[in-house]
Amino acid sequence: MFFTGLHRLGLFPLIAFAVLVPLMDRFEASLRWWGFSRPNMDQW
Repeated sequence: MFFTGLHRLGLFPLIAFAVLVPLMDRFEASLRWWGFSRPNMDQW
């Protein structure tokens, strides 16, 4: 019972991680394409 609950809890973060990481990667790549990068943002 504990393992099924743990599996159910652990499944959603994995799905969210698998969906969000490519989206964030593409978002950051598009920002870098427009000339915004993290070092430049830190200098502002």
